[in-house]
Amino acid sequence: MTRNSTIHGLGAGLLLLGLAGSASAQDFDYVDFASVAGLTLVGNASQTGNVLRVTPSAGTQTGAAYHTTPVRVAQGFDTRFRFQMSALGGGGADGMTFVIHNDPRGVAALGSGGGELGYGALPGAPVGLAIANSLVLELDTYLSGAEGDLSANTLSLHTNGPGSNDNDESYSLGQVAPLQNLSDGAIHEVRLQQSAGTLNVFLDDMNTPLISVPYDIEMGGQWAGGGAVGGLTLQADGTAYVGFTAATGGAWEAHDVLSWSWSSNGGPGTSFCFGDASGLICPCGNLAAAGEGCGNSMGLGGALGSQGSASVAAGTFELQGSQLPPNRPALFVQANTHLNNGNGTLAGDGLRCTGANALNLGVVWIDLAGGATSPPGILALGGVSAGETKIYQLIYRDPLGPCGTGYNGTNALEVSFTP
Repeated sequence: MTRNSTIHGLGAGLLLLGLAGSASAQDFDYVDFASVAGLTLVGNASQTGNVLRVTPSAGTQTGAAYHTTPVRVAQGFDTRFRFQMSALGGGGADGMTFVIHNDPRGVAALGSGGGELGYGALPGAPVGLAIANSLVLELDTYLSGAEGDLSANTLSLHTNGPGSNDNDESYSLGQVAPLQNLSDGAIHEVRLQQSAGTLNVFLDDMNTPLISVPYDIEMGGQWAGGGAVGGLTLQADGTAYVGFTAATGGAWEAHDVLSWSWSSNGGPGTSFCFGDASGLICPCGNLAAAGEGCGNSMGLGGALGSQGSASVAAGTFELQGSQLPPNRPALFVQANTHLNNGNGTLAGDGLRCTGANALNLGVVWIDLAGGATSPPGILALGGVSAGETKIYQLIYRDPLGPCGTGYNGTNALEVSFTP
């Protein structure tokens, strides 16, 4: 069955400041696959009982399964899936992947089989067969020394930015040979999390990542072997396709997904006060994309989202800024009202969105990937009670900003809190 909620000197200076659209989370939860409603199956993928079988245990199989509707990834995400690789033949091969992509083929995207794991392309394959504009987590169960695999049991994150992805480890952001045997027939769980400029991969232990690398889905990062790689080119609303690929060749195994959940950052709250000319024009014409603040020195608009729960009792709510200038201080601000019917007023290189009773929640340092996370216990810091609605914004230093004032602001977020 499916549970689907779609269902389917900074401080003083900033305090002197007084201090429509919506960017909502897109969540779904397949507790099993008795129904595959909302999914698109490609190639040899099938529904088998309560299981999503990306490829069966047979030679020369290639399959993919995608959430049919793109989901928001621009401000981060948290996804988990339980998988089982079993019924090995010829020693077992080749493995499966979790993929985020904006390939032109959409939900029809499928690469070569065998060691290409359904996302890469074999030599001599037609141009465009490899899944382009993608981030892939490999669960690789076949050792290919020519491609730089650590072992026949490897987790590895692959991307070529907006270009065609490749299973060669020179395209890896980070890899590890886990102690767990991925194809031992047991049920394992993977968690892939993008938060505040860091990409984390967990296996079975959902608290301690096996891979943790600085990487932003839009801004990119560094390959493990050296060299910068760009981020993905997302759809206009910050979304991309998500799902699985798998493949077999001269050896084989069944690649099964038993459950899958997805949560987009942007969590609780409604985003407003944008630098896209939907309200005020930014101070020096420094427009940005929908859902962002005015343009900054990174050529982007600073974005504010959230994750966790709006429940005060749960205590998991946090704010997350992204697309910010690295190594600069930033200030989280809370207020009771918004300004100018939610359009804000001009301030610095951006917009001031917070109104009455503005409260400084603390200065943080923007990380190397342009991310910033609110201080711990933000609801306690803000004195938030159940039933209240608060307005949040992140103000940040930007000495090289386009208007020359030295600071800017993200979009704002309005959150209504529950018990």
